[in-house]
Amino acid sequence: MSLKVDSVSNVNFRGNEFLERPGKYANAPIAENNPGTDEFVKPKKGKKVLKAAIGIVAVAAALVGLAKFGAVKELETLEGAGILAKLQHYTAKAGNAIAKYTIDPVIGLLRRNKT
Repeated sequence: MSLKVDSVSNVNFRGNEFLERPGKYANAPIAENNPGTDEFVKPKKGKKVLKAAIGIVAVAAALVGLAKFGAVKELETLEGAGILAKLQHYTAKAGNAIAKYTIDPVIGLLRRNKT
């Protein structure tokens, strides 16, 4: 048994022209490295991490703000307290803890440097 290989006469493989030519079902090429075009796509590395970090900082700032400005207050005892009172207590406790370890030291450093 012998195999016969016929040549293909009308196909020219010069670079990637044949493989990347636009067709009916082909996607348009994305110009990732050419910011001057309309199809420029920015890299998406770290966007999720950045959004998560911004979310955490926003929640922490809200907790500190609620506790520092007196919107929520810690209770002496939780006996007989309702669900909303307990929620306010733990929110104030979390805000004060965050402020104790983040904002208060920074404010202390800034006050020392003023004098």
